[in-house]
Amino acid sequence: FAPSTGPVPDVTIPSGPSVRCDTYLYPGCTVSPFYDSLMAKLCTWGQTFEESRTRMLNALNDFYIQGIETSIPLYKTILNTDEYKSGNLSTDFLIRYNIIDRLKEDLKSEKIEKSDAALAAAIVYSEYFKSRVQNSTTNNSTWKNKLG
Repeated sequence: FAPSTGPVPDVTIPSGPSVRCDTYLYPGCTVSPFYDSLMAKLCTWGQTFEESRTRMLNALNDFYIQGIETSIPLYKTILNTDEYKSGNLSTDFLIRYNIIDRLKEDLKSEKIEKSDAALAAAIVYSEYFKSRVQNSTTNNSTWKNKLG
């Protein structure tokens, strides 16, 4: 989890009731190797542990930082474990509960979900374009319509 540096073309900072984010990030900024590696501090509050945990997950899902690597996926993995939810915490939490292996699985699943979503979007767009061509009443070209 070495600090990541470089330009940040876009960023969305989470906000809302009982959500606080202290950060220097803004769209177009650059994270310098000479700057503190703490880019943001995100805090949530709730009347119960579960309410606070859920708010944190929502805030992490809303947090978008383009251009650099962050440790947001690790925090989401930790917050979703049954061990964390039950308060079974210790200084060896990451090792004891194989959090890094779980993170790798979560990232793999997320990549598959994004690929599936991209494929579905391509199919929908293709079918939409195909139906527009087939339903076109004007023919401004000498080319024959080979679709359909």
